[in-house]
Amino acid sequence: MKTKIEIIDRAYSKLRISGITVNPTPGDIELALDELECMIAEWSLVNVCLGYNAEDEPEPNSESGLIRGYENAVQVNLAVRIAPEFGKSPNDLLAQASQSYSKISSAVARVKPAPYPNRQPMGEANSL
Repeated sequence: MKTKIEIIDRAYSKLRISGITVNPTPGDIELALDELECMIAEWSLVNVCLGYNAEDEPEPNSESGLIRGYENAVQVNLAVRIAPEFGKSPNDLLAQASQSYSKISSAVARVKPAPYPNRQPMGEANSL
């Protein structure tokens, strides 16, 4: 399980902001952490609950709570969200972000069972 800062670093790496040429500043990390928390909160509102460790006052070094299968989807979607802050156009990541979000949202979807319709015949053996 990765920490929040590791997820943020991978998002910056996907944008080619982190690494050999440029390192994110503490302000950049704070921006990404806030965006990460907001993104996960938005997803929770539409029942995409990933087990993320949401905090009122987020710390970069705390555990994310994400299982390994969800990490890439969160990293790519975070990268797409923070790209405009750096004047980057994440066109190459948009398809990947959309596909990964679709996969995790379908994986964690909670479908309500449909009640038995009243207009259907009950059958001989049913006494309802």
